Amino acid sequence: PLDERGITVERGRIPGEMSVDQQQRLHVEFREAAFQPALLRQQVLQNPRTVLGQLRQLRLRQPALPIVFDPVMIATSGAALADAATIALFGEFIALATVTTPNLPELAALGGKAAVIELAGVGAVLLKGGHGEGTLVTDELWRGEQLLARWQLPRINTPHTHGTGC
Repeated sequence: PLDERGITVERGRIPGEMSVDQQQRLHVEFREAAFQPALLRQQVLQNPRTVLGQLRQLRLRQPALPIVFDPVMIATSGAALADAATIALFGEFIALATVTTPNLPELAALGGKAAVIELAGVGAVLLKGGHGEGTLVTDELWRGEQLLARWQLPRINTPHTHGTGC
């Protein structure tokens, strides 16, 4: 243990319940004022059930906290980053998110625009069009069936797309 309160440090994969329990202990110890993350970034691909448990707890404690979910599945190189079991949980992440940001291949793997918008409920969906065809790249922001914004810009012809977010 780190201290007499039983807060421990775990390395590698740990059960979701243990991680949530430790997060709750830290939350009680440091009180709400000390636990005000502006952005939660987690490694969904390594331990999705743990992260899902943490997000559920966070959403209960701080319902207005913005949560952005980027359903990363495939690297720029084409290598698969998420297995089928992880992708199957993505719908639960989408339901918790304030905004979900799939690119076109991710959108297709999640069942298409209508399916993702339905999963998002009251959350927004930012569809990233970088993988599309043509000379223009189109991104769209949706909330439910309402298109809130559409951005179109000329495609930049470059082989250096790593980390661009598509």
